[in-house]
Amino acid sequence: MRLWLCTVAVMMAGAAQAQAYAQPVAPPAGAGPLVGRSVAPVGVLIAGFDSDGDGRTSREESRHGTLRMFGLADQNKDGKLGLLELSQWSATWLGDVSALPGRFDFDRDADDSISAAEFTAELERRFSRFDVDKDGFVTRGELLQSQPLRQQQRDERQRLPDPPQRQ
Repeated sequence: MRLWLCTVAVMMAGAAQAQAYAQPVAPPAGAGPLVGRSVAPVGVLIAGFDSDGDGRTSREESRHGTLRMFGLADQNKDGKLGLLELSQWSATWLGDVSALPGRFDFDRDADDSISAAEFTAELERRFSRFDVDKDGFVTRGELLQSQPLRQQQRDERQRLPDPPQRQ
């Protein structure tokens, strides 16, 4: 009996503590909407171009990394990327075939192929967007993007598998 009472008491205390943690916490007054922080797939790529390990990517490191990426993506070595080559590159280096930048970001002349100049120009545009203080370097802090909590939750729901269908 005593063991049973101790077990019930521990369970009730645990449940009360779990309920306290489960209560939503309101942001401080005037703090605005809650946000999460994330890094875009192309931001991870740019961070990977940091060849000297100083925790930031220079414009020169980005150029070298971009040329290396184009060489890896151009599997048939014809000097341009077809849509299949871009998709395979995106899956490997950005983590998903639909990760941005995508086909329409790179292929500015809409000829269904991406030249080295188009590829380089798009990654240079992305580097410039991340370089918030315009010092020619992209730091890890500059790569972090605030994302509204609702958007973050929507993105997480989209990544979940569909529930099984009832028959």
